[in-house]
Amino acid sequence: MHLRDYLGRVREALLRRWRSWSSATRLSVVATLFVMFTLCSYFVLRAESATLQFSVQHNFRSAKLNLFVDERLVLASDLSITKKRLGIFGHAQGAFSRTIRIAAGQHRVRVHIWEPNGSFNQTRENYAEFAREPQAHLQVVCGSHGGMALNWENLPELSQEYGTTPASSKAAASTLPKYLISVFLSLLWTLGSAVVGFYLQEYMRSRRRTQALGAPPQRTS
Repeated sequence: MHLRDYLGRVREALLRRWRSWSSATRLSVVATLFVMFTLCSYFVLRAESATLQFSVQHNFRSAKLNLFVDERLVLASDLSITKKRLGIFGHAQGAFSRTIRIAAGQHRVRVHIWEPNGSFNQTRENYAEFAREPQAHLQVVCGSHGGMALNWENLPELSQEYGTTPASSKAAASTLPKYLISVFLSLLWTLGSAVVGFYLQEYMRSRRRTQALGAPPQRTS
């Protein structure tokens, strides 16, 4: 017996078995497989991710913030004063913080902060290597004289500011496989959702047919 014939017979047997099941059983099997796939995808993607604790200290009454990772905008927010210190040398201070999950590996991180009136407009960037543990921390400090600095903590490796072309190529190369995996899992999840929806509709049609067949005949006066 050829392998092709054997596989064909196995396929036919599985199809006959599948068709012999009720719509409720088929829906249960498909839904269970979909949930298992979703959980596995979540843990796979989470294992390949890192955490960035991002914070900003500033003295802007009103400013805008954009945070980019490998040219992708991951955070856009407004900056404003959160507290004021009074006294002869009193001044206003603002604080902002967010926790961001990104793919592990080397990335280019770019911070852009500007005031709408045009009095402040600064951009800084670094190439940094992110690991799952420990949690990386990036603190942006905007000085009173118009400067802006990036202070990093808990990084296994930090390249020089405004990294060179080889570092950029390395960041793109390390990010591409993770991106393709994410896209592939997203496509599979979309396909799985469609399959679950199809068998759910089949189950509802089967329920309606069963109820119609089991309904008592209507009496006519």
